[in-house]
Amino acid sequence: MGSWHLDIEAEDLHWSDECYRIFDIPQGQPMTYGRFLNAVHPEDREVVTDAWDAALEGETYDIEHRILVNDGIRWVHETAEVKFDEDGQPTSGVGVVRDITQQIERERKIIEQKRRYEALFNSIRDPIIVTDTDGRITNCNPGFTDQFGYELDEVEGQSVSTLLAVDNDATQPSMLGHNATGSITERATGEYRKRSGQEFPGETSLSRFTDAEGDVVGFVYQIRDVSEREKNRQQMKVIDRVLRHNIKNDMTAIIGHCELIETKGSGEIQPSAEKILEVSRNFVETAEKQRKITGVLTEPPDRTVFDIVPVVESVVREIQEECPAADVSVTLPESLRVGAIYNISQALRELLLNAVVHSDKARPTVDVDVRNEDETAAISIRDDGPGIPEMESNILTRQAETDPLYHGSGLGLWLVHEIVRRSDGRLAFEGTDSEGSTVTIYLPTE
Repeated sequence: MGSWHLDIEAEDLHWSDECYRIFDIPQGQPMTYGRFLNAVHPEDREVVTDAWDAALEGETYDIEHRILVNDGIRWVHETAEVKFDEDGQPTSGVGVVRDITQQIERERKIIEQKRRYEALFNSIRDPIIVTDTDGRITNCNPGFTDQFGYELDEVEGQSVSTLLAVDNDATQPSMLGHNATGSITERATGEYRKRSGQEFPGETSLSRFTDAEGDVVGFVYQIRDVSEREKNRQQMKVIDRVLRHNIKNDMTAIIGHCELIETKGSGEIQPSAEKILEVSRNFVETAEKQRKITGVLTEPPDRTVFDIVPVVESVVREIQEECPAADVSVTLPESLRVGAIYNISQALRELLLNAVVHSDKARPTVDVDVRNEDETAAISIRDDGPGIPEMESNILTRQAETDPLYHGSGLGLWLVHEIVRRSDGRLAFEGTDSEGSTVTIYLPTE
């Protein structure tokens, strides 16, 4: 903070060393009011002149303005007191000046951030609600008014739980996305009720609302109407249940009759019966994989955090017991916590079985390696078999799409892909027809 003294009659202006530094003028250079005015930004000179003239009439001099310096522009805040003689004529003035450039820049950034926030807030079509830490509504966007039918003044100060279709308090934490301990579920689905009384399923994304110091001052809810998605999910479940029941009954009958033909039929028809049995059992296996895929697709991706090591150990142990002819080894760390959906064990089992069953070796060799790679868990499954056909491996790398020209039969690999995708992970594939293949699952660590 600099200070100055002005002898008005003599137009003699004295600056402190700090004033010279703020104005970026060599120290000791003689100063006058006119020279000071030349340092003021041209666009602000009239404002400064008017304020000083008013001060000479007895008004308060308290002003913020820009000044020109060698490296650009600075903002200063000036205050001054003018002294008058017995006749009311101004004789002198004393004042202080403070460099407020950083403060102005911070304020501008805050204003710009606020503008961007408001533009984004108002442009999002999904309903958005802002609450305080007690869950009382403090703000909402136009998308909320369009979807729920409430204006802000109708719900401001009310608990966000009043928007729920279920009145039981015990259900509110899971539907609202947080609980009494303050921990947050990033996404949850629950039933909401509009102003009209109509109810709809909404997927809620919740985030903390913090101030400049990082303290939590409330929560932001983004609600998405998932009525159509839930309707499609229920329809898919019904279709899956009907098909599964019919396929299971019909194929059980076919397999039973084929076994009877195989047992009592002549030697000429036994090979045909065996082929029918093989195809029928493969069909039943494919239908079972389809059921698992439908289960994954129709359930929301509920990611949890757990230690992947015992999961891998359990799956490897199952494969070793089911396929004693195979040599399955595993390399594991002591522990490795990941974020994934619970079906990840199905994906691991599918890849291990694929490596063993499709091997052309009398004693298939499969190596499982679990490691931590830069905040990512890598689970590699290496085999010495003939390799995964290109059409099927493309499933893992997303180079194959389910269009009418695609004839891949790797439903198991589709299952693996969907489980890993819903776990926010990714898949990588390496291999040749002569050296086997390596499939790696990458999962986020927690």
